Amino acid sequence: MATIRFSQARLETNGSLKVDYDYTTPSGTILHESDFLNEKITAESSGNSGSSIGMRNSSPSGSSYHISVPDVPSPPPSLLVTTGKTYYLKPNDRLAVYSFTNNSGQTYRGELSLERQ
Repeated sequence: MATIRFSQARLETNGSLKVDYDYTTPSGTILHESDFLNEKITAESSGNSGSSIGMRNSSPSGSSYHISVPDVPSPPPSLLVTTGKTYYLKPNDRLAVYSFTNNSGQTYRGELSLERQ
C-alpha cells in the first residue's frame, strides 16, 4: 500500500493549479499520475518513465505538478484532496486529486494510481 501526503493542493483565481506531495510505495509498484482534459488523457507519468513522479521507494519521495488552467471560476473550486492528510492507495485503486469545470466548459481531472510493475 502506498502512502501519499499532500503539502500543497490548490487552484488559484489566476489559474495556477499547484499540487505537491510526498509518497512511499511498496516494492514492485510505481505511482502513476494521469491528467485529463474533457476525459481525454493529456499527460501521464510514472516511476519508471524518469518523470518527476519518482521511482518506487521505501523512504519518502517528493513530487509536484503545476499547470495553468484558463478561465477559472471565481471563487476557484476546491481540490478533492486535503493538505496535511495521509492517503493510502492499494494497487490498481485510483485517488482523485482534482475534478472541476472551468468557465469555458472544459473539464479538468487528475488522479494517482498505484500500479504493479
